[in-house]
Amino acid sequence: MFRGQDWRGDQPGPHHSGTRDVRLADVALLEPATVALRQRVWESFCRWFGRSFPGAVVSEWIALAPPAFIIAVVAYGNASFEAGTPLLYFRQLIAHIQSEYPLLWPYVFRAWQTVSRWEVCEPIQHRPPLPEPILQAIAALGASWAWPRWVAVLLGCFYSIARIGEFLQAKRADVLLPKDLLSDDKIIFVKVRSPKTRRRGPTVQYVTIDAPCCFEFLCVVWGRLRPDDHLYNGSAGAFRTRWDATLARIGIPKCHRLTPGSLRAGGAVAAHRRGKQVSELLRAMRLQQQKTLAIYLQGTTAFSVLPALPETVRSNVQLLKAAMPAFLEHSCRGPAARSSAKG
Repeated sequence: MFRGQDWRGDQPGPHHSGTRDVRLADVALLEPATVALRQRVWESFCRWFGRSFPGAVVSEWIALAPPAFIIAVVAYGNASFEAGTPLLYFRQLIAHIQSEYPLLWPYVFRAWQTVSRWEVCEPIQHRPPLPEPILQAIAALGASWAWPRWVAVLLGCFYSIARIGEFLQAKRADVLLPKDLLSDDKIIFVKVRSPKTRRRGPTVQYVTIDAPCCFEFLCVVWGRLRPDDHLYNGSAGAFRTRWDATLARIGIPKCHRLTPGSLRAGGAVAAHRRGKQVSELLRAMRLQQQKTLAIYLQGTTAFSVLPALPETVRSNVQLLKAAMPAFLEHSCRGPAARSSAKG
């Protein structure tokens, strides 16, 4: 072992001294929800295995006949496909097997080939991006219904190209407004708590908002909050309920699959259409794989649900979109602003 300071060289950062109170082997690399999902998938596979091969023991097949075990996994994948099971679960099963049983690594590629065939039959369907006109229409409607904090999260999430869960977790203390920085720059910084990519990227991340159409509104709504206040003072379910209410009022049917998860996709497509380059989007979205983003943009930039909407619904969207600036200003100055803690 290295002793003294010889091993450090020019390594940056503080030097850790003393005995660490954790074991590296005990450090979790997966989110608890992922661990629970993989456990459920594994148990489902074991039940199927027991029915398909009476008297056989999974652990014995893994130890004594790894190729045969992988053939069984492939058979389970085929059965899952025929049963209409989402591909996600079979992927998680293979990932679990790779993680827990290194002995199977030389053979598991056959299971991944099944995944590739599955994807040919059922190409990945990207989450439909929320068109910017619809965003502005539902924002106007939400402001008219005195939901300023709901609208602020809606607009902030879209124009920062963030995940909706990141904004639902955020508090006022995570936001830096120009007045906080004694700055005249029209830009808002929002720190992301527990970012999805923290395992393979920076553990502390942030997004920025500089959209002129809602900048002043966000500064007013968030500027009135206390440091410990959440940007939205409701649950994810409550946010979704209001989302569904606005879409229903405008007349947009559920068959178009627009959900709060469409905000990030819609923000990315809107920014790309305005001329933002893929490299800029990578930084804004805190992504690392340019190829993945490029493929996604190719599949969604030329797509929109707007042409499929009835003319009356398109008229509703156009009318509310045009009214958004007035509704946002009224929400800031009128009774809704004074009751922002409720909205």
